[in-house]
Amino acid sequence: MHYGKKEIYELLTQKGIRYRAIEHEAVYTMAETDALGLPEEGNIAKNLFLRDKKKNFFIIVVAGEERMDLQLLGEQIGAKGLSFAQEKYMEELLGLTPGAVSPLGALNDSAHRVRVYVDERFRGGVIAVHPNENTASVWLIRSRQTRMSVSREDRAFAELVDGSCTASIPSFDCWCFR
Repeated sequence: MHYGKKEIYELLTQKGIRYRAIEHEAVYTMAETDALGLPEEGNIAKNLFLRDKKKNFFIIVVAGEERMDLQLLGEQIGAKGLSFAQEKYMEELLGLTPGAVSPLGALNDSAHRVRVYVDERFRGGVIAVHPNENTASVWLIRSRQTRMSVSREDRAFAELVDGSCTASIPSFDCWCFR
């Protein structure tokens, strides 16, 4: 099953995950997203689709204004030679197009090759991501008591794992998609 926008909304509803969605024009950059004037700007996530030298893949989810030092991030998560993954891998592994990268894209990763790291600043609050299409934003409402965990076919495959990074890299939660 491919999880597009409609399927994401259905899954969130089915799992009882509170959310709010806003449809908008297609956006490809944080500057374009900022120009939309969406509510709760500080909760809008920037999603980076990265790979390392060993062809391990990662979605890094940080606050929209955050700048990442890929070398330092790679050291912190044990991935050498981090760089942006090619578009072909985005389509092949996540079924997504440029501008639509989201941690929810890992639902389409049937090979379980992508690890998702979410900035710890989103813990216990609201995080806005694309629902696998860049023509909408969905605000997921999280609490410290609620684990952001989704499953398909009654099999849990996303587990929240605490972690930490140093220096200018913020601490991350990790959604390990298995």
